[in-house]
Amino acid sequence: DQVNGDKVVAGKMLGISRATLYRKLKRYNIGSRTDMSPASPRLQ
Repeated sequence: DQVNGDKVVAGKMLGISRATLYRKLKRYNIGSRTDMSPASPRLQ
């Protein structure tokens, strides 16, 4: 919610590139905002 789905901003907040963020999202099968429910795996 802090970045309103903006993956570029999310990557900057995490200190990783947009490409790295997309790889992590794919690895953990996170593709949309609905996937970020409490039961979903979190990026670490």
